[in-house]
Order: sequence, then structure tokens, then C-alpha cells
Amino acid sequence: MVVKDVCVNRDLLSFWLERLPGHDWSEFSAHALLDPSDAQDVPRAVKLLLCIIELGELDQDELDPSEAADFEALCLLGEAFDALVQPFINIDYSFSQQITTLVKFAHLICGLYLSNGTSFLSNQLYGDLQAMVNNAVLMVPKTRLIDPSLDVFICLLGDDVLESLFGRCRMLGGHSPNCSIGELCDRFGSAMNLDMVYGRSAEFERKLKRLALIRSRGLDHRRPSHWRANILAVSCDTKKCWRDGMKDAEGTLRKHGVKMSITFEDRWKQRNTDLLRPSGGKYPAISAEIDRSMVNLSSDPSVAAPSIETETNPIREIDFEALITKEKAQRAAASAAAQPHSVFAEIDAEGQLVHKKSITRTLFDMTQDTHGSHDRLARVRGFTHTGKSWAHESPGNSPVSASTHFQLKKLFTTLICYNGTHLGLAVCKCTLIKRGPASSKSPSISAVPLAELGLPMSPYTVYGQVFSVLPLSANAAEWAWDGEFVSLSLKKKPKSGSDDVARLRNLQFSVTSRLIDPIQQCAHKVSVAEIHSTGPMPFICSRECT
Repeated sequence: MVVKDVCVNRDLLSFWLERLPGHDWSEFSAHALLDPSDAQDVPRAVKLLLCIIELGELDQDELDPSEAADFEALCLLGEAFDALVQPFINIDYSFSQQITTLVKFAHLICGLYLSNGTSFLSNQLYGDLQAMVNNAVLMVPKTRLIDPSLDVFICLLGDDVLESLFGRCRMLGGHSPNCSIGELCDRFGSAMNLDMVYGRSAEFERKLKRLALIRSRGLDHRRPSHWRANILAVSCDTKKCWRDGMKDAEGTLRKHGVKMSITFEDRWKQRNTDLLRPSGGKYPAISAEIDRSMVNLSSDPSVAAPSIETETNPIREIDFEALITKEKAQRAAASAAAQPHSVFAEIDAEGQLVHKKSITRTLFDMTQDTHGSHDRLARVRGFTHTGKSWAHESPGNSPVSASTHFQLKKLFTTLICYNGTHLGLAVCKCTLIKRGPASSKSPSISAVPLAELGLPMSPYTVYGQVFSVLPLSANAAEWAWDGEFVSLSLKKKPKSGSDDVARLRNLQFSVTSRLIDPIQQCAHKVSVAEIHSTGPMPFICSRECT
């Protein structure tokens, strides 16, 4: 992720999270927070967001300029996360505050998306987040049309209700979680009947301990009964909330130094431009082609598919009644032809069948929890690890210090080819260290002994960003960093994308550790008064060769 031209990765977050006071990382490490074994652990994700928000409270007096740039980017990211999380977990937020904060979040990520494109957020994730905010804002006019005196619960826009319905449908099957279409219809009907019963008599429903408000893991499961503020639909002025949220976002972006060519208000006046398509034109990550799965295509290959502009796409119609009738007939035929010997046994006069293994376990295994489904853990915890794994190595048992090790965020110099024919000396900041070649699944490491960097067979690859520097004087070899990073131009530019967008592939480069020279005591802070009023030195770099 790139925020304000700063490459924010898990190594950088781990470096800063360990600085948070009041957090004991001995039992629950920052690495486990950034790379959880359960990719669907929402409470842990909420804790990570809250920790990033808390980074803004750190003391920045002792930070060097490079660390100050990282801190500024993390503070901006924390403000965006705070605007996303607070409307759902802060039970003292009124309905107007919730909508205003969500609108602020939508404009914050829009500004960062315009600055860094898909290096900040993928097109799909950006569209999903904007659609989520859009759905929350549309709840205001929809509820006011139904009854303005009704309460609007933003917390119900999550998937808690869907999870409850899914859990009841699965538990109704007992030890047979798989089902056909007919059985699924019956289970859905029974689950809805349970909802009606619990709605009339809430005391019949067994409360879930994991969703209790007193538990820190329940932050992502706020319920309507928890809210204390005014959340009436009539209390929210949508236009005012939109204007306030947009102004708050613009103020936050200006405070953190994010450059915007035009204001949001002027941008939305342009044709075919909105939060879902901030650059105008087509929606990001939405294909203009016809969804072939929803069209009855002819078996003749010479017959072309109907055009989406001129013809109506016929939708496939499925006769569910016929399918259910067919399944019932097949089950009846299978029951009639069943063998006399079966793994099921009848336990009453009505012919109820129970698996013999379940009967044996119930009678003889006193430690077995017979009330839980056999795949309960597989449903409440996701074992599929989505996304890229984070292979991380510790620097070893030897003590790490600046005099003996080259660490993350340290400065170094290396040679970069610019203009295609010339070599230039670049002053860089280390953003990542890997044991192995670049563009591979090599493990990252936070520190490397200085003695191993220049070895002929050194396996380390160093990633970095090039400082944009200004000369302090015409004669002395002294330079000052102007707070920005050089955007390296690609030899083959992509077909899509704007030159104004600073992407990760332009901001970060990789080089073998044998070609770098760490800067130990050559860098120091200077005041603005010491910097001469000379213009920036032209520094046009290219990654066409390294």
C-alpha cells in the first residue's frame, strides 16, 4: 500500500506497532496481528485498525525526517480507518455523526486513490468500500419514506443477521450439514419461524457469549440494544452530513499535505464523475462485456450473442418446483430400494433414524460435547488463508544495534541508471529487506549484519525509495531532502493510468545488497533557514536498467 508516496507494508507497521505504549507484545506479537492464521478473524482485524489509529498519539519530537514522513502517512491512514470504524463501534455516535463520518471516510480514500491509484487500494476493494458507504447513506431517505420516527441502526448493515440465519440453518441439520435444494428450503423456513418466535419472546433465545459487549472481541458486533445516542431517521439531514463530511475530508488531506488538483465539490460537477468513478468515465474493475453466464447463447457458433445496447438479454429461468419434485421422487425411490443393513438405526416407534456412531458416542463417551456440530470449528473459524502469506525471519539471537546491523528505515546510497545512458548516485531509504532474489516469496528480515551486506554471495535484496534532494550550496557536497520521493519512470509505460498517479512500481525499487553503501553518520538534521533558495535539481530516473 502506498500512502502519500510512502510504501506501507507489514514490516513498516510492525516497526511502528512495537512502539505503542501500553501493549504487551510478548504473548500476542505484532506479527500475529499482521499475519493471522485465521484470515476471517474480524475482531483481530478491528484490533489492528485500532492500533494503527492509536499510532497518531505517539510522541514525534524525537523522530528524524525520514521517520516523520512515515509517521505522517500512518497518521493519515489512521484517520481514514478511524472514520471507518467509529460509526460501527462507538455507541455514543448519533445518526448524523455516523453518516458524516462515513462520508468523510469515503472522500479520504477517494483522495488517496486519486493520488496513488491501485497502489493504495485495489479497484475491487475501493468499489466495495464506496458501495458500503453508499448503502449506509441511502438508508436515510429509505427509512424516512417508510416512517421518519424509526431508528436506523448502522450496525445492522453488517452480516450478523445473515450469520445467525446461516448458523440456524446449519444447526437444524444436526450432524448432516449438507443438504439438497428441498431440504434447504425446509431449513430456511424453520429458521425464519425461529426468528419470529425469538422476535416475540426474546428470552427464549440463548445469548451468544462471544458477541457480548463486555468482551473486547465483540467490538465488531454492536447490537441495536447497545446504542445510547439519537439515531432517529428524522434527525439526520443528508445534505448537511454530506457537506460536512466532504469538508472534513478536505481539511484532513490538506493537514497531511496531500495535493489535490481541484476540490471535491468541483470534481463532482464534472460529467460521469462520482465517488465510485472519481476519475470519470467507466467504473473501476467493472467489465463492459456481457455476462455470458446469464445469457441463453445459441449452440450454433455462427450466431452472435445479443448486444447489450440493442437487445434484451434473456435470463435463464430455473423451475425450482420441478427440481424439488424430482429430488423428492428420487429420495422416495432410494428409500424403497434401501438395503436392510444400514449405518443408521431406528430409535423410536416412529422410525427416527440416528447414525450408529452417534449413538455409541453419546452412550459411552462422557467427554464428548454432544450439543455441538462436528464441524462447528470449521464454521466459526476460517482455516483458508487468503492473500499473500508473510514469511518473516528474526534477525537472530545476537543483539541488534545501528553500529553492527543494517536495519529497516536506514539510509543507503546506490547507483541508478537515468536517461538510459548515465549512472547517478541515489540517496535512498530502506523499506524492505528480503533473504533471496526480488519478486519472489523470499522471507523478509528486519536487520542484517553489516559484514554480510557486501559479501560476493550475499543473498539479501534491499528495497528502497529515492529521496528528492536539494543542494545546500554550490560548492559543498551537502544536500537536503525536500520531503518527497522520486517517482521512477518506466521504460514501457502501461496502457492505462495517469502520469499524475504515483504508483508502487514507480516509487520503490530493489537492488542486491552488494551494490549498496549504508549511510552511518553522514546524515543530520538541518533547519529551513540553512537551505538556500535554489531550485530543485533535475533528477529524472528510469528503471530500464539497474
